Amino acid sequence: MIKIALFRAGDLSVPAQIISRTPAGDPREGPSVPDAETMVLKAAEIGAALGEEYHTLWLGECIPGGTTHALCIFRAHGMKGRVSSSALRNAAGQKEAVWEGVRKRIPEICSLRGSALIRETGDTVMAAALGLIQGFPGEVILCGATQMCAVAALADDTSGRITCAMTDRVWQDPAADVPRIAKSVGIPVTVSPVPAPFVSNSSPPPSHACIQLVKEGFGAGGALALARRTGCTEEEIEAALAATIRQPQKVLQYRTSEKDIPSHNKLL
Repeated sequence: MIKIALFRAGDLSVPAQIISRTPAGDPREGPSVPDAETMVLKAAEIGAALGEEYHTLWLGECIPGGTTHALCIFRAHGMKGRVSSSALRNAAGQKEAVWEGVRKRIPEICSLRGSALIRETGDTVMAAALGLIQGFPGEVILCGATQMCAVAALADDTSGRITCAMTDRVWQDPAADVPRIAKSVGIPVTVSPVPAPFVSNSSPPPSHACIQLVKEGFGAGGALALARRTGCTEEEIEAALAATIRQPQKVLQYRTSEKDIPSHNKLL
């Protein structure tokens, strides 16, 4: 049996169980998640409750600006590599500038780990995800790339029960160094190919709005991996994707630039 559960860790108005209502702040100005420890504990309780009924947790995320916070987590762990971006152009220089600002504010940042590090330079999704992982006793598949690799780094789990699943579109992103980051974190990765009909060279391809424009942040790689693990055929997967992506042109016309994205994360 598969259960789908949504958890809210910010100020987005979505029907979901609330872990926090406060968005992440700018880590250059102060702690970005002041209540990180409380969030982690609350999420751990939820994870433990889920573990009483389920053996596997497939965990995805979606948060604007999350890759910048993720970069800061990696740098605090001494890890190199460009993080990915959900935007058409990866503002790598701006993200590195945020990290430099964090280092100036708190010189000992590289000595912090776990919830203490999230408090200073992480985001609310990381706090929620870390707590769910800590509370859930079974297998965990982190569905995503940059942000979820950052969560894996924060979890620092060496038991082998945590892996990552992402699409080949993100894994092969030439504007980022996702394989290098995953190797530095030490997390096994399942790379899930997006079916060929949905990454064609037509202009625009039908999946552009949800797989290529926004290359991560909604668990696409995890969903594909889960479908294949449970025995779905490629034909069934393609049919499900086609049914989901019904009106690509309308989706493409909605919020097509970074300035049109609401600032639910203070870094935007």
